[in-house]
Amino acid sequence: MKIALANINPIVGDFHGNLELVTDAVSKFYQEGADLIVFPELALVGYPPQDLLLRPSILNFSNLQLEVLAKHVQDLASKRDFHVIVGTVCESPEGSATSIVNAAVVLSAEGILAKRAKSLIPHYDVFNERRYFASGSELPKEWTAPVKLGNTMVGILICEDSWHDTVKYGRELYQENPTQRLAHAGCELLINLSASPFQTGKKSLRRQLIANAAESYGMPIVYVNQLGAQDELIFDGDSFAVNGSGELIGEVESFTRSECVLDIECIRKEGAQKSKYMEQAQEQDADVSRTARFQLVSGDEGALAEVHQAIVTGIRDYAAKNRFSRALLGLSGGIDSAVVACLAVDALGVENVLVFSMPGKFSSSHSIDDAEALAKTNGIPYKGFSIKFLQSTVELSLKPYFEGTERGIAEENIQARLRSLSLMAISNKFAHMLLATGNKSELAVGHSTLYGDMCGALAPIGDLYKTEVYALARYLNRNSERIPQNIIDKPPSAELRPDQKDEDLLPPYDVLDKVLHCLVEEDHSVAEALDVLKASGVEVSKELIAEVEQMVWCAEYKRKQFGPILRVSQKAFGIGRRYPLTTRIPDFLS
Repeated sequence: MKIALANINPIVGDFHGNLELVTDAVSKFYQEGADLIVFPELALVGYPPQDLLLRPSILNFSNLQLEVLAKHVQDLASKRDFHVIVGTVCESPEGSATSIVNAAVVLSAEGILAKRAKSLIPHYDVFNERRYFASGSELPKEWTAPVKLGNTMVGILICEDSWHDTVKYGRELYQENPTQRLAHAGCELLINLSASPFQTGKKSLRRQLIANAAESYGMPIVYVNQLGAQDELIFDGDSFAVNGSGELIGEVESFTRSECVLDIECIRKEGAQKSKYMEQAQEQDADVSRTARFQLVSGDEGALAEVHQAIVTGIRDYAAKNRFSRALLGLSGGIDSAVVACLAVDALGVENVLVFSMPGKFSSSHSIDDAEALAKTNGIPYKGFSIKFLQSTVELSLKPYFEGTERGIAEENIQARLRSLSLMAISNKFAHMLLATGNKSELAVGHSTLYGDMCGALAPIGDLYKTEVYALARYLNRNSERIPQNIIDKPPSAELRPDQKDEDLLPPYDVLDKVLHCLVEEDHSVAEALDVLKASGVEVSKELIAEVEQMVWCAEYKRKQFGPILRVSQKAFGIGRRYPLTTRIPDFLS
């Protein structure tokens, strides 16, 4: 059976555009001789549609899409045996807990041959699917039964259905095993339609889990994942197939819309055994975030290349899908804005990126020079203007109200907010997308100015700790010096007062980031974090960890008002981490 892996890049709610993507791919792969074409989860609707699914019109639009696509497939399949499996939203049977299901629809010469529902409905991290979908295991048996395509019995899984083996939070998430159920039902081939978000280290874990299932049940598995970015979530398009021994037999290059048509031998192997991958996958899942972080900071080129590709994809798709043609940002001469500028160039092209240097009273001459050097080296259109006059004017206006007080953070933040005011004016005037340049370390502890440097339509490096930003800078310089070495070498500073350094208020970033990882990604208490850090050789006191934890709690209100952050880790601020602004829980955790 020749199977085409169609890892398309849909847009949520673009019913015409997504239908066109699917029909074009169907026609193309049909001409190339494919017997079966597989699309990702919710390919016709786009993933994740979130509360759009609560609108009755969504189901109506989906039904219309399906009618058009079914007719197109019917016309092609009338000439030879041909099938398409596509993800979409379907109406639940009467009496279901919810009105819709996350479905895979099988199309053939008969039109709609079958509809199969997702069984394992995730409700953790970035997922909230129980809010919308009924589980296939709650529906009549035909919604989860194998489908006969030609002479082959095929089992259909949707994304999470293959993740039943994953151990999280010290327990298995599900008691049901859809893969095992389909294998015992006599399937010869398993197909998974996915919209599995990217995070560092996940690709190898994903492939290990699928290889384990294939070897365990002795049958090939085809896995098709969504490509592109949707708001904060990035999808790597990692689509592949393994044989009944768990060996890779074909793949689509990650982050690319490349073609892949595989001739798969659908034969069930007897005497299949549980593979070695199970233990490896579970160990990696428990440690995936920590391992990936170590790879980034230690300069692992493979891990950094993946993160670079992911963030570039996130910027490019956010701009294109929201109809921005150009991006702009403030270039301070610091490491964060330098890295974001380079990523924007890689995503949009140098002609579509504009940078501004806006020195204030305390901006050093080397920062201005470094910003200009970076723009020149990368060929980025560069403009500069001083905000010193604006700064003096605002301070003079506020003088009667600040009389008798010492100069402090309120005055310092005026500078950052005036820069933001200027950048937002340019963004509004020319419809350019403003990029925020804050990193995860700053966001975690509130070392950023609300309505100042936090301003922006998208935060490309908001899920990278400061040490990871430096690692990515060195990766960007791997072939030539795109980022001047002085930017990498000099101590980081917000330059809001004379001779200011980040370490005046914060621990060194190589210590701070390890503490933050324990508190944010791993949800450790202060005592637990202390044990973990000491065991890994980090010299840190309990008092310092408690101080950092307090900063994290106090900065929650700032993060709530930040722009969307491109997610590349296991636990990003925003969509994957929801904490209350008003709470007394820190009193009990201290």
